[in-house]
Amino acid sequence: MQQGTTYKLTLNFKDPNLEEEYREHHYVKHRGVARVILVAALFFIAAFAYTDKLLVPENFIYMRFARFFVAIPVTIATLVLSFLPTIRKWWDAIFSLFVVVIFSCFLLISALNNLEGILLPQKLTLVIIVTFFIAGIRFAFGCAVAIAVFSIYAVYILLTQSQYSLIEHSSLQSVVFLLIFFAVYGGYILEKYSRTEFVNRKIIDEERQKSEQLLLNILPQTIAEELKKQPGIIANKHKKTTILFADIVGFTGYSSKMSPEELVKVLNAVFSIFDYKVEEYGLEKIKTIGDAYMVASGVPDGRRDHAENIADFAIDIEKKLKDFNRKSGYSIELRIGIHAGDLVAGVIGVKKFSYDVWGETVNIASRMESQGVPGEIQVSEDFYELLKETYEFERRGTVEIKGKGPMITYFLRGKRVPAAQQRALDSH
Repeated sequence: MQQGTTYKLTLNFKDPNLEEEYREHHYVKHRGVARVILVAALFFIAAFAYTDKLLVPENFIYMRFARFFVAIPVTIATLVLSFLPTIRKWWDAIFSLFVVVIFSCFLLISALNNLEGILLPQKLTLVIIVTFFIAGIRFAFGCAVAIAVFSIYAVYILLTQSQYSLIEHSSLQSVVFLLIFFAVYGGYILEKYSRTEFVNRKIIDEERQKSEQLLLNILPQTIAEELKKQPGIIANKHKKTTILFADIVGFTGYSSKMSPEELVKVLNAVFSIFDYKVEEYGLEKIKTIGDAYMVASGVPDGRRDHAENIADFAIDIEKKLKDFNRKSGYSIELRIGIHAGDLVAGVIGVKKFSYDVWGETVNIASRMESQGVPGEIQVSEDFYELLKETYEFERRGTVEIKGKGPMITYFLRGKRVPAAQQRALDSH
């Protein structure tokens, strides 16, 4: 994954967008721990204040200033800033500055308490460990903190009279330097692992999204979710549904005149138009069978306007097909059949899942199409009864339907124009 590569020294991702994502992820992941550290720092800074007057009363006022006018205000300010979304970009720099200031206060209080170098290496190591491993400051800022803290410590040792000899100082400095080196190296490895994990998780998430999208291209979302929770047979009865079949007229003749590549290209272009319209109208594409296209409304989620949606879809794809013919030079016609009623919908089998529908409604819709007229939208009487007040129909008459016998059918012409609107149009 090319965008997952980093600069060796800073560990920043070479892809700026990925780097920005990582910084946001890193901030969200570590801000809680940082706040705990800040609250704990407030407690300990204030709690140990009572010892200042007992140990060195003559320097009490200076130590109080260091604690209550420097350390505590800086800690409170850093804590407040951690809740502001606008500082996320600068959070590592802010927290690093907090660490350096607090460490400087440690040194000042130690000097005022005449403690000189006692426990300073331990304090120094604690600061670095907190910075790198607990607060999760990014490596570049952690290095800056390490350099600043070590420099301040070295200056402090040089400027104060110490009980240690030069050799002891050198040994102590070496120990401190090694501790910092290993802390920095550990921080480097930790962040490298963190960034690798971030990229791996991102890849996994992207692949999971692709898999879920692929599943949603095969199954409705509610069915996909149900299948993920409990694999097995899914079958539900739906009472108010509408089924549409659309078939390309004379497709066999087209197949004999076109190359396989051109034939598939044309079929894909036509069905892609249907797919976009299915999504636009919130319908459910069931399947394609050769040159036939099957759509359902009211499954898997019921809807009151199931018949209206299918009617609008049928009228729309007829218009879009005419536009396609005009632009491409083809003369493709559709034969469309629609019926409304009850059906069973679900998923069966254990391999190559597909969402399907069964029942008399499906069979009649199929017959409405197969025994229809090219260029027409033939509908059953049941469908007609649902929309006769709002849509225009033309009675075809009684048609002998295979497997059902004689049935009265209609051709759908379009949406009915309201009387008031029609009168306004007629007046013009």
